[in-house]
Amino acid sequence: MDWRSTAGAIASLGKIGPRFSGDFLGGSMPRYFFHVYHDGLSQLDEEGEKLSDRQAAWHEATIMTGKIIQDIDGKLRPGKDWRMEVTDEFAQPLYAINISAKKMA
Repeated sequence: MDWRSTAGAIASLGKIGPRFSGDFLGGSMPRYFFHVYHDGLSQLDEEGEKLSDRQAAWHEATIMTGKIIQDIDGKLRPGKDWRMEVTDEFAQPLYAINISAKKMA
């Protein structure tokens, strides 16, 4: 599933680790990363997005989640969870949005 175009996020498979925007120490905006986990796969955001603060990162995460979930379009199955995690430039987790699909009977 290619969710990057609809979500406006830049993501690719890779390794989570410390990342720096280069000019963060110079007073520029911090960079936040939006990682998606679904059906045993990881789409790790290696580029991130510069945003003003954590609240802006949360806002962006909720917008991206809505667009991504819309694109799943029938592919989410019971027992298969979906998760977006937001981290900062130091790979510190800030937020997680979880969607869990369960068969009730």
